[in-house]
Amino acid sequence: MLGNTRAEIINNLGKPKWERTESDLEKAKQLTQEERRLLLGHRSEQINQINELAYDGLSLRILRVNSPPYRELVYDLTVTSARYKMLWGLNVGSPRHEVRRIFGEPSKSDELQDSYWVVHSTPPEGYTDLVIFGYRDDLVDRVRFWLYID
Repeated sequence: MLGNTRAEIINNLGKPKWERTESDLEKAKQLTQEERRLLLGHRSEQINQINELAYDGLSLRILRVNSPPYRELVYDLTVTSARYKMLWGLNVGSPRHEVRRIFGEPSKSDELQDSYWVVHSTPPEGYTDLVIFGYRDDLVDRVRFWLYID
């Protein structure tokens, strides 16, 4: 719905409030070990790139793969505004009981969030998403999708 590449997202949503690269994220100590691995691909030196785009209520991290098959894809998306409509109608402001009605018991849970692993069995097979619903007063105040890539 937002686009898959940096160019598509900017075309659909306009200029971001701010944009950062993997170097910016590293300096801010916000680059994870998993993201460092993504930057290497299956090599010993960095070949891939990461861009983070931030809009009001939306943050996206995009991996640019610079080896065949060349591509860009959103692997991390965080929504904190009801302005962005989410899958299953579980938008910011939805009640926690509705999340559990649709997803069932979470893989991991505490008073502030529920986490769910979503394994895709249809093409492209082997992809796994982590979906985390954060709550304030038992209402969704944050939805995060993380796509695990190998």
